[in-house]
Amino acid sequence: MAAYRAAEHESTGFSPNRIVLGHENRAPLDLVIGDVLGEEDRSGDYDGYVYEKLQRMKECYTIAREGLKEAARRRKDDYDMTVHSRMFAVGQ
Repeated sequence: MAAYRAAEHESTGFSPNRIVLGHENRAPLDLVIGDVLGEEDRSGDYDGYVYEKLQRMKECYTIAREGLKEAARRRKDDYDMTVHSRMFAVGQ
């Protein structure tokens, strides 16, 4: 399940970890290699951390929603290509 949650989904463009938690989880290998790029220590500024996290999550949700709308449109287009309408006469 950890691999599934860490994998980027085609329709949203993000992993479930990113959408739900606002960041990617660290694997044991990350502890061996060292700090993850792009993450600095924010232990002193809690208000700033919360504000930035909320902004990142809102942006992520907006992009994910657009991706899901596009994926739904593609699925509908694919479905519509294979559907054939049928006409029925009275009594059939």
